[in-house]
Amino acid sequence: MKKIGLSLLVIFALVFTSCSSDDDGSGGGSQNEELKMTVNGAEKTFNTVIVNDQNNSTGDGYIQVTATIGTQTNEIISFYANQGASGSTAIDTFTYMVDGVEYSAGSTGGSGIPNNYINSLVSTNDGSTFTATFSGVFLGPYDVSTDTYETLEFSNGRIHVTY
Repeated sequence: MKKIGLSLLVIFALVFTSCSSDDDGSGGGSQNEELKMTVNGAEKTFNTVIVNDQNNSTGDGYIQVTATIGTQTNEIISFYANQGASGSTAIDTFTYMVDGVEYSAGSTGGSGIPNNYINSLVSTNDGSTFTATFSGVFLGPYDVSTDTYETLEFSNGRIHVTY
């Protein structure tokens, strides 16, 4: 019974927040606001994108981008970018969660650890719109029995969001 009640609550929340006749076109709900990427050959479209403006302890600003496929929480991708920064060094660590397993790119290094990297290019990052392309390798769990890390290759990554 709780599952039915929760499901109805989620459906009502989506209906009342997804579309509105009084939308002013200033963001939220636009069909091109999404993150797309290919993971090990399978194209993924994350169509729920949340951008949070943050400031760290030194006062430097950054944005945290988190994306899901609809309202599902079994696949989540997130990354950080310096506020206002563009170019190939603006995006920092990616995290990709699949069914509770965490993969990361751009944050782990050292002897015996496979190359996990991010190639990215931020073209717009003006405080209200973020547009970028990206690719790389996600580093996953370490398997003691085989002495290897699981990796996922991501390519054709692109994001456009107005916030």
